Amino acid sequence: MTLLIGGLPPEVVQSIFGLLELEQLVRCLRVCKEWHHILISLPWLWRRLELASRFQDSSEKYTNVLTTLIQRAGQHLRWLRLDVELSETFGIHALHLVAAHGCKYLEGLELNNTSGPEERLLLLRALRNMGSMPTMTFLQLYCLEISLPDVLQLFTLFPNLSYLDLSDSVIFDNGGVVSPVQIRVKDLTLNHIEGSSSPVFDCLIQSCPQLERFNCRGSQPSYDIISHLNRHVRSLKSLAYGVVRDYFPTPALETALASVILEQVGDQDLAAVVAHAYPTLSNMEIRSSFITDACVSQLASRIWPALRQIDLNTLCGITLQGLFVLLDACPRLEKLSFKNVRWWCITDSTLDRWAQYEHLVNIRYSGQLDEITPAAVRRLVDAKCAKLRNQHATLHLEFNAHTRIHIQFPTAVDTIIQ
Repeated sequence: MTLLIGGLPPEVVQSIFGLLELEQLVRCLRVCKEWHHILISLPWLWRRLELASRFQDSSEKYTNVLTTLIQRAGQHLRWLRLDVELSETFGIHALHLVAAHGCKYLEGLELNNTSGPEERLLLLRALRNMGSMPTMTFLQLYCLEISLPDVLQLFTLFPNLSYLDLSDSVIFDNGGVVSPVQIRVKDLTLNHIEGSSSPVFDCLIQSCPQLERFNCRGSQPSYDIISHLNRHVRSLKSLAYGVVRDYFPTPALETALASVILEQVGDQDLAAVVAHAYPTLSNMEIRSSFITDACVSQLASRIWPALRQIDLNTLCGITLQGLFVLLDACPRLEKLSFKNVRWWCITDSTLDRWAQYEHLVNIRYSGQLDEITPAAVRRLVDAKCAKLRNQHATLHLEFNAHTRIHIQFPTAVDTIIQ
């Protein structure tokens, strides 16, 4: 193999090693001296460092590995990711290495955990020491305890961010007057933010006028988040929203969304978030919520022409009849999935009803009580096949763990496991 590699043109050798993941490259370093020489002469191979705890044999050894890899990459380093365990132990050290070895073109940084308050302060100091990085577009920092001015300083250091995730953090207002810093973030995730106030969210959202995707499940004060979105954002397409009970009604969202994920919501919250979305909404996912048939009937009073996918998980309140009322209002629905809706019992008549929806070709449920027969499954399959046989389409049916059907049209053969 060594002779083979040595006899290939340099550009071919680079292409071969360029296909390997980091862990595979590390193993290749130990194959022979020639491979080692080739690999260390190509620093761009180490441009993406995604390190997990499986690399760690001992703290000292891992420190040496991390130092060596970042040093080899140098200015070619584009992405650095440490998993939860390694972020806590080596995150600050990794940032010092990035600053020390001239990694000025970093595009993505993922540190998935920080430990105590002192370490969080050291982490912020290390981020500042890296200096301004206009190339940085992706930043994920979990479990921070950070002030709003410190967050705005990150915006100044990384002015071209398009993705920012500060989930599971405490973002506090130090009481001073702060002004928003305009950045280009299109994807913002602030799940389970604690210790924040309405002005904190107002400033963060106002700093992201181009925001398209916003995740804010389990963050407080949730009712004010919608108000801030209405004031500052007109480009929002996707919202993941979970209510923390503030005992205030959720105001109606004025944006026409394309995708929504709702968690721990009630009738009023659901109606408010999708109030203006019925012409554009294509994907709706609802988790751990109490939604009544009355709310569903209200939603179904309008046609949802763009809705293609509905995903329901651990719902209370809504009945199977309520589900069909919703399906009747979604003429283009293609995928329906649900699980852990304990009081729904799926029967042969349920399958026969599904057969009537022309575009519904992907149906999945799990954790459900069901009493279906093979004959009803065959009727459903035959009805769908009659409509899809001459189309380029896929039929997928998955019922608990006992039935799985996947048919690729127009040429594939169906597979049924019961």
